[in-house]
Amino acid sequence: MRANQPTTRLRWGLAVLCLTGWGLIGCGGPPPVDLNAIGYQQPAAKPGMPDDRKVEAQPATLAAAAATLSTPVAVAQTDPVRGFAVFRYSGDPAPYIDCGTLYADGGAVPAASPQAQLSRFAAQRDWRALRQMRLDARVVARFKGEGGATRMITDATYVVTRTTDTVDGNGAVIGTRRDTIDFESGGTGRFGKGTVCQPNGDLERRTAQRIVDAAGTAPVASTGPSPSGAAAATTVTALPPPGEPSGLPPLGGALGGAPTAPTPLDLPDLSRARSAPAGPAPVTLAFAAPPATAEVIRRPCAEATVVEQKGAFSVVGYVRSSKDRPAVLDEARRRTGGSQVKDRLVALPRGGCDLMTTAARIGTADLPGLAVSLEGKPRQLTNGEKVRLDVTMPGADRYFDVAYLDSEGMIEHLGPRFIDKGAVGERFVYETGYAVKPPGGGEAILVIASRAPVFTTGRPLREPVAAYLDALSRRIGAGLNGTAVRVLVLNTAK
Repeated sequence: MRANQPTTRLRWGLAVLCLTGWGLIGCGGPPPVDLNAIGYQQPAAKPGMPDDRKVEAQPATLAAAAATLSTPVAVAQTDPVRGFAVFRYSGDPAPYIDCGTLYADGGAVPAASPQAQLSRFAAQRDWRALRQMRLDARVVARFKGEGGATRMITDATYVVTRTTDTVDGNGAVIGTRRDTIDFESGGTGRFGKGTVCQPNGDLERRTAQRIVDAAGTAPVASTGPSPSGAAAATTVTALPPPGEPSGLPPLGGALGGAPTAPTPLDLPDLSRARSAPAGPAPVTLAFAAPPATAEVIRRPCAEATVVEQKGAFSVVGYVRSSKDRPAVLDEARRRTGGSQVKDRLVALPRGGCDLMTTAARIGTADLPGLAVSLEGKPRQLTNGEKVRLDVTMPGADRYFDVAYLDSEGMIEHLGPRFIDKGAVGERFVYETGYAVKPPGGGEAILVIASRAPVFTTGRPLREPVAAYLDALSRRIGAGLNGTAVRVLVLNTAK
């Protein structure tokens, strides 16, 4: 069947459905069922390019105007001194990207539609395939003075998430497939099963025009594309490579907040079926830096290092609870020949062991080199002290999600933010905006770096750790790709 003949009717197997980009459960799940004909046509137009225009205004005037925008994008950051503004968009992809056309059931559907439903299963007529598309975009406008005018270039980075739920006649989700692609202005992205998506140029053009309108100016010239159709504050400060002086001004996270696109059905809990046996959790101690060559004691949800300094021994690390402290201390004395050992162990807060288990399942393989520590020297945090993280995150741009587990077993969300590696580099300080609160004791921070947002719907700013980890485990089980995690164990003053 050719894409320009959508009325042709054939009986195709589900493998053909996979090739056309629907990505249903049969693409590696239960035995396939026959479907009516589905065709796909790639975008016919060229990708939309960055908007490039000259405006009769000074860069500072345009940056001030950019700070007033509310549609179609939300302001994330403006910097009149450095001459740029950053915006974010989350929601319906159809106005701003072209993913071609799907042909099914005798009709045509834009493949970028936020929601589509296919219910014509030949062998299982009460089954439905619910397909959703969501766009998260980061738009940057740059201002450069040229004589009495300003050259303004507006471009965007696009992250498109496609989710397909297969639902049986009882309304139960029997399979879910989720895929994410990213591309920039002028580029394209391709899902694994063939669907091609690209910008149409409207997001860049509309954002640029809104800035011009807000500044009360008119373009001198435009080389950009023509219209294609009718909670706690966080900041990010770039850091230089080790050994070089800092002093760079702070940069705010570019793409933050939870996506608003609704999901009609909860994701199935596939974590047990798909997760591999977990190794040790990727943990860093915030209150001490034991030498890498020191002897390590490992127990379930416990890890401690025996450190010798000037003939005196201490044991540094964390344990599941205070009840596990004596066993670790006894083992440390045995390994030191019965010597006295100073106790520098921290008991994890309620839910800390489950957090470690979840972190171990995610791992760091998708982002080698991810490192998180407290800014400055390892130390005990005092009541009221602001938590600032020193982060090394090599590779491409990432969403950066921070969850703070306090001593009462509650999670406080200190993200997500979108980290623009081009702006801040591989090493930066993340100011969480969180101040340490009583009663103190052992606490922890879970940091997740991912290609796509960790959650597709918003989370409460503060919630029980069990509810958070349940939602996170379901996201992991549903296939959260390009993700790495670190856990930072804290010792806060009581």
